Amino acid sequence: MLDERARRMTMAERLALASDLTDFVVAQSRAAIAATMPGASEQEVNLRWCEIHYGVEFTDRVRRFLASRTS
Repeated sequence: MLDERARRMTMAERLALASDLTDFVVAQSRAAIAATMPGASEQEVNLRWCEIHYGVEFTDRVRRFLASRTS
């Protein structure tokens, strides 16, 4: 059934659906991380998400960049 609907969708509709699903999954994963970090700021949660998905080295570079912007 989903295959039939997917075949009838335009490329723009498929891309929009993929984008919506990605947004949903990212939001859910950030919410799950936030639940394990009571009291953490949104930035701390986002940095932990970044660490999980992109690695410690990259996330440390992001942390240093963010710190340089607030100094």
